[in-house]
Amino acid sequence: MSILFDDIGEFKKCVNTLIEEEGLLDKRNFKLHENFNNIDFNKINLDNSYYLIGQNNNQKNKFIFIYFINTSGFLSKTYKNKIINILDCKKYIE
Repeated sequence: MSILFDDIGEFKKCVNTLIEEEGLLDKRNFKLHENFNNIDFNKINLDNSYYLIGQNNNQKNKFIFIYFINTSGFLSKTYKNKIINILDCKKYIE
C-alpha cells in the first residue's frame, strides 16, 4: 500500500506548520480554503497524494496550491496521477 507519511503524527505536524495561526500560510497572509478545515489525516494518508489550497487575504486573485505526494515522479511532465495532475492545478483553484 502506498501512503503519504509513515507516521500520522509527523503528517499532522507538517500540515499544522502550514495552516495553524502564525503558521506559514498565516505569515504570508493566506487563508486555507474552507473545504480543508476538517482534515481526516488517517483517511488522506492512505492516498498517494493530497493537496491544500489557500487564498491571499489582500489579493483575492492570488492562491497557493500545496501538494503532498509520496513520489518525485510528479516532476516529470509526463507524470499521470489518477487523482490529480500538478500541471492542472489552476482548474482546482478555480
